[in-house]
This record gives sequence, C-alpha cells and structure tokens, in this order.
Amino acid sequence: MVIAYMMWKRGLSFNDAFRQVKAARAVANPNAGFIVKLISFDKALRADSPPDPPRLYRMAPEVGGPVGRQVDSAESAPLTTADFDARTSWVVYGLAGVCVWHGERTQPEYVAAARAWCRQLERFERAPPSVEMQQGEESDVFWSMVERVGLMAGRLPTYDGDYGVGKTPSVTPTETVLSLPQAPPLPGVYTTATEETPLHSARGRPPPPEPTAAALGLRKLGEPADLPPPTPRGRPNVPLPTARPPPAPDDGEAARSSKKAREEGDGGSDGAQRRGEPFSELYSYPGWENLSLFDCDDLLEEGIFALLTYQEDHKTPKRVMLWVGGESEASGERDADIMEIAEEFLQAKELGQLPAVIVHQGEEDEAEGFWDFFIN
Repeated sequence: MVIAYMMWKRGLSFNDAFRQVKAARAVANPNAGFIVKLISFDKALRADSPPDPPRLYRMAPEVGGPVGRQVDSAESAPLTTADFDARTSWVVYGLAGVCVWHGERTQPEYVAAARAWCRQLERFERAPPSVEMQQGEESDVFWSMVERVGLMAGRLPTYDGDYGVGKTPSVTPTETVLSLPQAPPLPGVYTTATEETPLHSARGRPPPPEPTAAALGLRKLGEPADLPPPTPRGRPNVPLPTARPPPAPDDGEAARSSKKAREEGDGGSDGAQRRGEPFSELYSYPGWENLSLFDCDDLLEEGIFALLTYQEDHKTPKRVMLWVGGESEASGERDADIMEIAEEFLQAKELGQLPAVIVHQGEEDEAEGFWDFFIN
C-alpha cells in the first residue's frame, strides 16, 4: 500500500517506489500477486490515454457492502452484450469515457457502489466523469465500447453464486470457531457422573498413594524376620531421648509464651534444646517436605506449612497446626476450604483423625503454644 501510494502521490514508477520503500524498510517484499497489481497500477497511472480495449468492472457483494471487481478478458477480445448480467451494475472504462450501466434487476446498493467506483477511477487514474444509463437506454458512447451480440442477458450462470435467490449485496463474514484441545484431567479428579470413583475434594487434589508393604511393616517371603522396624513416615530418623527434661518450677501462674520469652531475651535450656528434640515437625505445602531443622524464618508469607506436634512420649502425634501465609494461595479463603489442606496432610502422612487448627499469619499469638516450637 505504501508503494502504491508513492506511485500515485509522487508520480514514481513501480521500480523507484519499491526501491525507496526497500531502503527505508529492508524487510519489504510484496508477494507475486501484489507485484502484478502494482505493475498494472503503474501502467494505468502512466497511460497517455484511457485503456483500449476498455476495462469492465462488475459490482460484486462483499463484507460491508458491494465493491467493483475487474472482469478478466482476453487482451484483444472486445466487450459484448453477452458479458453483462442484469442483476447488478457495471462500469465500462475505455477510449470513449466511463459509462455506468444499471441492469433492470439491480439493487440500490449496487447502484451506489458503481458511483463510488467511478469516483475512485477519477481520483486515482484521472478518468473522466462518468455517464449513467439504465438497461434499454444505452447511449452511443456505450455502444462504441460494447458490441451488440443479441439482447442483454437477464442472468449469467457464472454469477449465480453472487446474485442467486436469497443473495444480498453484503456478505456476512464467516464465523470463526476456535477449537482448543481439551486438557487431560488431573489425577484423582473425576468430573462425569459415570465415573465410579468419588470426587476426592473440591480442590481437585489427587488422593494419597497406596501405602507400600515396607510402610506397613510387612516383609517378603524369604526375608529374615528380625529386620529392623521401618522408620515412621514423615518423621526424622534421629535418636529419641529417654526422658524429656522436666519443666522448671513456677509459682502457679501460666507458663510464659515463647513470644514473651523472646521479647525478654529468654534463651534458657528448655528453648535451646528444642531444636534437637523431635516432638514437633514442620512440613511445607504442597509436597509436604519435612523441614527437619526449622525456626520462624522458615515461615514464608507466600507459603503454607503444617506443624505436627507430639505427645510427651515424643512418639504419639498430638495435633496439626496449619500455618497460612498472608500471600499464599489460601489467604482470604474460607476456613472450611483451608481445612481441606489439613485433611490432605493427615491423609498423606496417615495420621488418621488428628485434631487440626488453622493459624493465619499475624494471628500466631492467638494459637495456644504455637511459638513454643520455634527458637526465634
């Protein structure tokens, strides 16, 4: 379009306009069809006289309204009455001038399109003003460019696709239907009523894997019966102390919270020993990785963590405290939905019906004993 504009506005030849555009934008490379049209346009702009033989344009339906389309013909073949269809309007441009011929069955949209096409010829090819005529009222100028070969055709079968029954001057654009491949279902999620396996949870998380024989303490045939017992799932394999150090005596008041102890700089032996005692474990969501050594710095605001606490014997699980970071995916959700994450943790670690509580970031002090399991 830039090349055509420079040819028309600045009077450049096709080669000169192409060369200038190529110098300004090296990737400019019109395809063969455009080059043919541009060369034809160049010849039309540089012609000393109107085209001979004359050119014939048919008003054809198009999206947004009809447009003029040049009718291809042999270079030396003259126009005849057999080239016209009475269901539309036509423009003839030759040595004698420009004639607009309206068929007796043409529609107003085609009449307007023919007039607009003539204005384009006047502007871009310096054509003379047009002369309009109805079928049966053709002027001598028209007959000087069109040979009489019988009567004008009422219809030409070639154009039935454009002017047949039910056809309009405006073409409705074809509706584009996008078809995206369907994503495979997540494991453990069933969305059809015909599936026999129940939906795992509203979150769509997969069910926990089946426990292995080793996890259940079973042995294979032929293995010695005195194998060491397997390590409980989800717990670090560290020696357990024979007894927990007794708590320091107090005056009957409730034990100080660890937060107050931290504020007062309390680094007593009880707090200092907790890091090596396996009476609590911290797991990160979603893989439930066991953070064997942890402190409060491990609680990332975009994460979710499960704090598993044990009874005094350091072997029996006591409860789960699910900590939800303020920037995590569960922040802002209902506690009932967040509790599903705790249930998933209990199932993954085979902890059964263990009590679980939710601790939101910034509300740790309201959860009894939460900070007792952190050094700082």
